[in-house]
Formats: sequence, structure tokens, C-alpha cells
Amino acid sequence: LKIQAKDTYFNTSQVFTILLLDVNDNPPQCSPTEYHVTLSETAPDGAFVEEFMCYDSDTGPNGEFSYAPHTTDSPFFLMPNGSVYLQNSTLLTSALDHEYSVVVTDNGQDLQLSTQIVLYVSVAPENNFSPQFTQSNVSISISEVTLLGSLIYTFFAIDDDVGYFESKVTYAIKSGNIGRTFQIHPDEGRLTLNSYLDFTRTSRYLLVVSASDSAALSPM
Repeated sequence: LKIQAKDTYFNTSQVFTILLLDVNDNPPQCSPTEYHVTLSETAPDGAFVEEFMCYDSDTGPNGEFSYAPHTTDSPFFLMPNGSVYLQNSTLLTSALDHEYSVVVTDNGQDLQLSTQIVLYVSVAPENNFSPQFTQSNVSISISEVTLLGSLIYTFFAIDDDVGYFESKVTYAIKSGNIGRTFQIHPDEGRLTLNSYLDFTRTSRYLLVVSASDSAALSPM
């Protein structure tokens, strides 16, 4: 900036230099601030999850920023560039939904400004296991005068999968149910008498009962 002063006969001038100092008035900007990701429960350790995209409109140190995890005991690992990776697949399958918070803070010398990002990870269950009966073979004796609707036996099978459809067990009589003598509750596994017994007509039944989830089948 040059300033000049003069009268009728003479003039003089002076040059002034004005330096503008950057003020840290802009926090880091991230778009979006919420991320939604679906990850398979079989994802291995080291699998890429997401990368955050942020910037800061300030210049110099005020425009530099860093990422730091805000969530503890998380199955995820945060890289300095904002990339997120899976570091513990065991913790991943402990729940179907995870929330991972990250704080982005600039390097302002007098004032540090920050922004928070939230990563929502949904775990997609895989159907890895077939239902397993607690007993593989069952022998039952009943009287031929047993009343209709009487409970004969309750089957129970366990599925180690995570997720409603993958672990929900459905029971069915696959073979041996002569004359539809028995019926089984599909959800509870309760075997009941559906028609009257006659020892002289049929003295023995060999039932094959299955327990199935959304894709697997385990016969008994």
C-alpha cells in the first residue's frame, strides 16, 4: 500500500505492507457426516470398510487436520488418511449393528476446531451352520389308548448362525408318518398325536424329523 502526501510545490510517499493473518475460523468439513456400510460376518481381519472424505477451508496449519477414533472397544481400525479397516472379526459378530464415531480435528495453533463423523456398520449374516439336534436318535414307547393331542416328545435343535432367518429353526416330519398319525409344531418342535393308535394295525413307527433354517437341512 503506497500513501502519498503533497503540497503546492513538493510531495512525498511512503509504502506500507499489511500482512493478513489467517484465523482458524473454519472447522473441518466432511461430506457426508454419516456413513452406512454393510459388511459380511465372514469378512476377514484387514478388510476395507470405508474411507472418510474431509477438507478444511483454512490455510497453513489451520487447514491441516487429523482423524481420531471416538469409539472404544471397536472391531475397526482407523488409518491416518481416514480409511477404516476391520481389525477384529470376532468383535464384529458380537452384534448385528455397530456404531463407530470419529472426531476430525484441525491443527489450529490458538483454537482447534473439530467435526464428528459416525460410521454405521450392519453385519450381514451368512448361513454357515446347519441346525443340530440335541439328540440324534430317540426311542419312545406310548400306549395305544393315548389321547388325541397328547404331547409325545419335544424335539430341540440348535443353530449357531447369527441372524433371525439364519438361526430360526423349523421342524417337519419328513417320512414314516403312516396315516398322518403324528404332527409336529413347526416352530416349537412338539410332536403330538394326530389320530388314534391301533397296535394290531401298526405297532411301530419310524419317523424322520428334520430341522431346517433358511437354507440348511439337518435330518434326524
